[in-house]
Amino acid sequence: MLAYRSRAKINIHLHIQHKRLDGFHNIESIMAELQLSDILFFEISRNDEVIYEWHVPPMVINSEQNSILRALQVFKKATLFDGAVRVLVKKYIPLGSGLGGASSNAVATLQALNEVAGTHLSQNELALLAQQLGSDCNFFIRGGVAWATGRGDIIKPLSLNQHFSVVLVNPGFHSSTVEAFQLLDAYRTSYGFSSSMQQDLFTVLQRPPIEWRGTYINDFLPIFLEYGKTVYRSMLHYLSSADFSGLSGSGSTCFGIFSNSTHANRCASSLKEKWPLVLIDKI
Repeated sequence: MLAYRSRAKINIHLHIQHKRLDGFHNIESIMAELQLSDILFFEISRNDEVIYEWHVPPMVINSEQNSILRALQVFKKATLFDGAVRVLVKKYIPLGSGLGGASSNAVATLQALNEVAGTHLSQNELALLAQQLGSDCNFFIRGGVAWATGRGDIIKPLSLNQHFSVVLVNPGFHSSTVEAFQLLDAYRTSYGFSSSMQQDLFTVLQRPPIEWRGTYINDFLPIFLEYGKTVYRSMLHYLSSADFSGLSGSGSTCFGIFSNSTHANRCASSLKEKWPLVLIDKI
């Protein structure tokens, strides 16, 4: 049995550009890999099967939406591998949380199958398969910290000059990516569209996180606040002691980044009194 760690991510910065002809949006994002992980166990079986052991609130995932089954199909089509695998997923990353769990699970599946099948696909070859599975998938091929453009599939590695504590707070509900983009498009139809100032983004990343304020944004956050999702305003209020805070992906998780781990622990303790899922992590 093979075990693979499938890590989560946050978006330190997420600017959504115009919609493409293929229906997706181009983005500009700084992504950072977390320690928070699902654990996937793979073994040869008679039929493809995915079993979940839930350590977060469970959700029904149909076969069409299941990123692990989709990764199996893409891998088999590309390599002609005709085996079957049973996958046990110990699920710690909430679904619909903006933390990239589904994309990360898909990439872990591609990597595991590459080992099981003995196909020896290169990282670049795996990235080509990952592009078919989700916009965040190419990031998880390499992990770390990266600048993502295109639909999220063009990755440029970045680095931080030190490690930081991260407090994650999830309100316990699923945020639909499709609905979030629909809100974004409707909002821009009414209020217009502003472009990102890309030139400062890389240099600011090397400064203390308190200096990230005013530079790094998430385009979904003001829209959620405009449409009455006060839960986000409340979570960010409780994260106000962070050097920098924001929304990850299209929700529902908010995060705070701390240079001081003691301050992070104190913040997490206060959050646990109000919210169902609060974690301390690091980048």
